[in-house]
Amino acid sequence: MAGFRLFTTAEIDALGRELDIFSGRRAPAPELILKGLYPPLPICAETLIWGFHILRAAQSQKVRQLSCLIIPSCPAAQLLALALKLENRAGSYSWREKEKMLGFLAASEGRPELLQELSPLIENHPDPRIADRIASFSALPGELKRLVEEGQIDLRSAARVQSLPEDVFARLGSSPLSFSRRRQFLNELFEVGGRLKLSGRDISSLARRALEDPKPFETIHRLRFPTLSALEERFSALERELLKGSGVRLHPPPYYEGEAFTVEFEFNSPKTLARKLNALRSLEGRIDALFELLH
Repeated sequence: MAGFRLFTTAEIDALGRELDIFSGRRAPAPELILKGLYPPLPICAETLIWGFHILRAAQSQKVRQLSCLIIPSCPAAQLLALALKLENRAGSYSWREKEKMLGFLAASEGRPELLQELSPLIENHPDPRIADRIASFSALPGELKRLVEEGQIDLRSAARVQSLPEDVFARLGSSPLSFSRRRQFLNELFEVGGRLKLSGRDISSLARRALEDPKPFETIHRLRFPTLSALEERFSALERELLKGSGVRLHPPPYYEGEAFTVEFEFNSPKTLARKLNALRSLEGRIDALFELLH
């Protein structure tokens, strides 16, 4: 019979828990639960739809009964929609929570694509690919899943590099790299591993050595682009030798593909200008070495 009823916490705890999927909401303050000032827990067909956080808080406070609302039977997608409306956190659900939502629909109705209709309640906007994206997350290995869940790497990049050894992801998670550098590191490592046909053990060893280096991204980058990296090192050495401390900056063409270098400097007096020009004259004797870098 539909309507409000009091249930013991033991009776509620024995109900179906298929919709116990949310982890981002705090329970009402203890005094509010003791005074009955909380939303009634909705129950449908022997299943608790929402309010598991309230139930757990009541159990910890030894509250014997909770107010519940019995609602008529309805399809699983409608039950999930009701739970999402009560949870009211569109746009802030974790990947683990969304994974449970997809699992609930797949198990209850065999139609995970129904999640697309509920995407505005989940993402705060329509998302026709929400089921595919969650399935992509579910397919990731454990450590990489954790990185995505924690926002340390985006799902698209994670799906691309998921074949890398899992210990690489574990090491990366404890590294100080920024979000963008972490993504670049994985992409570079993936490219190097494929180009050099490295074994999983070799990739793991390379990642370990690179992450122990003060400049891990540069270590991987040199392996991916050995010719360009060698040119960059030679250019940097020449620039330091000839122009260090002069305030004159020398720029090669992009990827050293071109016919000319660019010089940049500032001056605010005849004396400063003369000093810059003297620095430039130091290039004359090494000009051939500079142009050997271009191709």
